[in-house]
Amino acid sequence: MKHKYLALVGLIRSLISICDDGKTGTMLVTSDHHSIQIKVDKGKIIGASDKHSRNTKIESHKVAGIKFDDHPGLTVLRTLKHLKKLGFSFSEGFLRPQHEPSFFNYPGIESNNDIFAHVGIELADFNISTEKKILIIDDSKIARRVARETLLEYNYRVIEAEDGMQGLAIIAKEKPALILLDIVMPQMDGYRVLSLIKNNKEFKEIPVIMLTSRDKLFDKIKGKMSDANEYLTKPFITKELIGKVTHYLG
Repeated sequence: MKHKYLALVGLIRSLISICDDGKTGTMLVTSDHHSIQIKVDKGKIIGASDKHSRNTKIESHKVAGIKFDDHPGLTVLRTLKHLKKLGFSFSEGFLRPQHEPSFFNYPGIESNNDIFAHVGIELADFNISTEKKILIIDDSKIARRVARETLLEYNYRVIEAEDGMQGLAIIAKEKPALILLDIVMPQMDGYRVLSLIKNNKEFKEIPVIMLTSRDKLFDKIKGKMSDANEYLTKPFITKELIGKVTHYLG
């Protein structure tokens, strides 16, 4: 995952998406004068480090009016708010040895949201809704990535599942506002997952949009006759997907 000159709002959205997915890896954030690594372990932001020398870092932080009396990683993250152009890449499943203390060993921090609060980042400032969380259930990494990046651009929070069983577990835990559900998946297809969702009193009201690469008339009719709220053929048209999502979530 590589982006060039991503605005801070896009960076925060992407970081939250990575955390919501429970991923492990390193996000490298770069600008003309800074290079910051943000380390995520199973969805938790565990640390941050700056590659610049301490003298350079102190000088830039003095200009920004930042104090040095808290967790060093928080000090590093705070510089993000003062950078105009940001680019980032995320290396999944790889963490370098942790040399700085974990955020979660710092008093008053028990969650990622506590970290953002200490840094001074309010999610409301980035139009990120904690209520409009969308779950993508699809065994295709490419399909999930396309859908995720499209939805992030429209301020939705995104979580992902790579099969039906994982999707059902996430639904019970996260209670998403809407579900994008692929039909053709191994072990448990989308229709079976849909049936389990709609026969559950707690989850049956969650809107479900079925996604499939099948475009035959029979498949379209079957999709529309199911309990799904909507049916879209992949590759979907961005405007059509967002139109259906906003119909249910606004």
